Amino acid sequence: MRYGPVTAAEETGGVPRRRSFADDVLTMLVSRVAVQIAGFITGIIVARMLGVEGRGVIAAVLFAPQLVLTFCAGGVGNAAAYHMGRETWDTPRIVETVLTLAMMSSLIGISASLGWISLAWEDRYTPLLVAAAVLIVPGTVFFNYTAGIFLGYGKIPTYAIMSWGPGIGKFLLTIILVFLLGLGTVGAVGAIAIAGLLVAGTLLFKLSKLHRLRPRWNGRVARDLVTSGFSFTVVFFLMILIYRANVILIQHYGSIEQLGIYSIGSMLAELLWQVPAVLSALIFAKSAAAKDGKAFATKVAALARLTLVFGIAVSAVIAVIIPYFVVLAYGRDFAPSADIVRALLPGTVSIMIFKILRQDLTGRGRPWVALWVVIPMLAATFIAGRFVIPVYGAMGAAYTTSAVYIVGTIGLIGIYSRTVGIGVGEVLRYRRSDFSDLWTRVRSKLRR
Repeated sequence: MRYGPVTAAEETGGVPRRRSFADDVLTMLVSRVAVQIAGFITGIIVARMLGVEGRGVIAAVLFAPQLVLTFCAGGVGNAAAYHMGRETWDTPRIVETVLTLAMMSSLIGISASLGWISLAWEDRYTPLLVAAAVLIVPGTVFFNYTAGIFLGYGKIPTYAIMSWGPGIGKFLLTIILVFLLGLGTVGAVGAIAIAGLLVAGTLLFKLSKLHRLRPRWNGRVARDLVTSGFSFTVVFFLMILIYRANVILIQHYGSIEQLGIYSIGSMLAELLWQVPAVLSALIFAKSAAAKDGKAFATKVAALARLTLVFGIAVSAVIAVIIPYFVVLAYGRDFAPSADIVRALLPGTVSIMIFKILRQDLTGRGRPWVALWVVIPMLAATFIAGRFVIPVYGAMGAAYTTSAVYIVGTIGLIGIYSRTVGIGVGEVLRYRRSDFSDLWTRVRSKLRR
């Protein structure tokens, strides 16, 4: 029995079929359409049923679990994919150790979330709401760790299909718990937790078809997974802290209503990030297994350029229609969220490029390089927010964040070009082949 990443022929039952990088990109993009539609409707239901204050309570109670998950959930899953791509260890030992680490991380994450929530307790919290919030941790941890194994196998279609699960599950459960049963904030948070647990269970079941699910501790494998995972996670954790810093700052210097307005605005603006979010896992897996790093960097740069064009075009449309959409979808109470979206759009588009380039650095085993940009971005966000938010509120937070994103992306482009050995001009310069190759791939995909 051979262990390690499967080939395209093995994925298709022995029928040879070469899957290109572009094929996998299109597969991942297509898989997100249903999730985005479901996410839109879910957000509308929650906003309409719970209002500005209820949306603010959800953002506040989920802050701790989501922050903890950035540190507990992604690192080991990515490390598993990385070491499977590099063939550092045989797959059974990686799987056994990953399962053990998933159980340990879940317990640590639940404890840390409870500790944070107890220190930042709000009168609007209830024990049931807090229980639902912390139960998000185990489902997300097991989902991400197990998904990392499928990514390491190169099973991109399987990975893409299963990535629908949390979004679709949250959508269906929100309809049941919030809209039909009227369980309010508890139902909205509980929908996220239950969906994560169900999808994690499904992935574990699929994994059991490939391996015996037997948690077992292997010190050397665990050391490599944790060491690699820690290096991946630290940068990711700091980036999430940058994205969510305004939740802390507005909660401290503003009001729960302003937090509700900002949370809707940032959620809508960040929908543009679905493109780099979809591509991140694919770039990571391909980069980890790439034999010619410079050649792969040119593909990533082309992908970043196309993403920028897409982001600018879509953001221009969003800027025009967003005032009407917010009022129609969420109600007049959320009308100020449209201004938040417009203020965030320039930075949101720029950070799409940041995410793509940073993920390639991570796949090369050099995530720390990004810290030269990430740490100043984080410091600038907190320092500026301390002075801006008390005066300008959520709008001040949005403009500050947008400026930090733009400057940080410019800095990372320079660092990326030096690290991968291609010039800044080569990263930024558009070519006719960027668009002709994309059109050829799209036509081929549509024919199939």
